[in-house]
Amino acid sequence: MKYLITENQKENTLKKFIMSNFDRVEDVWFEKRNVYYGTDTGEETVIMVLVDNLDDELTKQDLYKLKKNIIEKTDKVFNLGYFKHRGGWAFGFRKKVIEKF
Repeated sequence: MKYLITENQKENTLKKFIMSNFDRVEDVWFEKRNVYYGTDTGEETVIMVLVDNLDDELTKQDLYKLKKNIIEKTDKVFNLGYFKHRGGWAFGFRKKVIEKF
């Protein structure tokens, strides 16, 4: 059986999946950007992931493993084509920090 879902539903489903499977993820949002493939242009959706590491419990190596794990699991479950040329999806990661101003 196949289900037809809109882009907005897909984004909501992706957000729920990432946030429920990775406890360090505080927020997920999506940004569109234009990309250039030689002489062609296209658009891709960037899945922005905010990781909470205010306690500095995760080392840089731990953060890298978390990033890799999020990308691989999400790509596998949703068949995003992240590792394919012109897949249409990308990831961006941000770490929550406290900064004086």
